[in-house]
Amino acid sequence: MEYCKDYFIHYYQVDRNRDLTIVSLIRILEDIAILQSEEVGYGLDYYEREKVGWMLSRWEIKINQLPKFKEKIKLTTRPQAMNRFYANRYYWLYNEEGDLLVEAASLWIFFNIEKRRPQAVSREIIDAYAGTDRNEYPFTRLDEVEEVPSYDYSKKFEVSTDAIDVNNHVNNSRYFSWALSVVKKEIITNYKISEIRVNYLKETNINDKVMSFYHSKAEGDGISTLHSMKNEMHEVCRMKIHWTRKQ
Repeated sequence: MEYCKDYFIHYYQVDRNRDLTIVSLIRILEDIAILQSEEVGYGLDYYEREKVGWMLSRWEIKINQLPKFKEKIKLTTRPQAMNRFYANRYYWLYNEEGDLLVEAASLWIFFNIEKRRPQAVSREIIDAYAGTDRNEYPFTRLDEVEEVPSYDYSKKFEVSTDAIDVNNHVNNSRYFSWALSVVKKEIITNYKISEIRVNYLKETNINDKVMSFYHSKAEGDGISTLHSMKNEMHEVCRMKIHWTRKQ
């Protein structure tokens, strides 16, 4: 079942070039997902009462063009291929002319918030999303991000309270801030992001110390940056970003 919503790009969501920031893009994608869940009756109140939630595992995002300040956009999402513990969710972002600006695929894990482990998705939840199970759409786990072979630069962060979301862990959008903060200014200035792949490996929590590492290499028609984020014990996230030169 598809769900659509119109959005307006605000000043606080854009960068110095008036483009929607990547962090703001991720937050919009999160927003429409939870709004659909609210509409079908399995939103935040249900999650809090039943001590369950959806944990994001992977992203694949393709960016043709980021919307700009004051632009009106239409965002469509569709959850599909729910199986025992997992679900795919897809997104399409269009401008007013109907041009596809961004498309994204994601993989989510249904989990028990108290036990911090996967929990089976009930038949009732699957039916609420119009029976989006494995028999209706092909299920995909999305690709793994390759290991970072070496590091060009790293930076340390401490998790503060404003990074924690309703699932009581660092919100997935914060990892994009950590990743992009270590990229060279030359890349940020002269290139634009065309594709992102993310694997979330472990949760991070309040007061964790996180190191953000990155490595860049020429690839295809531009540059790829490989990112690894680690706390004191584990690698918590891997990310690959492909950049193409600005026109």
